[in-house]
Amino acid sequence: MPANPLQAPLNIEITTDSGRVDYCEETASATLNALRKDILEGKLHRDAATVIDTRSGGKLQSSKEGTLLKCTLAYPELANLYAPVRHHAAVGMRYGILAGILLHLASLAFVLVRRGSEFGGMLIAIPSFYAAALFLVTRKASILRVLGGILMLPPLLMIFSLSSNAGMLGALIGAVVAGGLLYCMPGMAIGAVVGVIRRRGLPRASDAPQESVTLRVAIPLLIGAALWTAYLLWARGYLMPASR
Repeated sequence: MPANPLQAPLNIEITTDSGRVDYCEETASATLNALRKDILEGKLHRDAATVIDTRSGGKLQSSKEGTLLKCTLAYPELANLYAPVRHHAAVGMRYGILAGILLHLASLAFVLVRRGSEFGGMLIAIPSFYAAALFLVTRKASILRVLGGILMLPPLLMIFSLSSNAGMLGALIGAVVAGGLLYCMPGMAIGAVVGVIRRRGLPRASDAPQESVTLRVAIPLLIGAALWTAYLLWARGYLMPASR
């Protein structure tokens, strides 16, 4: 059911050769589904001028302009229609960053626990606490989202407070930064490979552009290899003097 463009959470205007087409439903999901249907039916060209307005409570929050292809890449429901490899690569990068941070924090916690530090024990306990909080945040019930958000704040403040007092703030920040940098590119490459495997079974727009699979996989791997090489050389130079 079409909604008032000034009240709808998502309003999409697309200019075609035959005129302007508006997509404006009661919910953002319904609006994206209506647009997705027309894209799959070949009614819209990927280079059509597009404006996407996002609103909350009737107030304009953001506005994006560009081609249909460019604007739809921000929405998972539509990104796979045009660039599944790119979309999966972006998702893989995010998972890579998360995995890298958790791995480096776990390794830091392991070293600290072996040295008898209470801070290391806290680093081990916090991820399980955050897993429970994230589970609540991702639930559809708003009260659970609020509860999850509240639960996340005290442990985060506690970590920074204790790490600062224990002189571990630098090690904590280093673990987070190093983990994110070292694993983002491998995650992107793995995501691109997953996208290549999955795209044959995914619905595609009739005018979807050809994606360079080699570049999507090779470039992240090369950058990742360079980052790992620099990190290992730095670690060797940093640790070798201490071991003498």
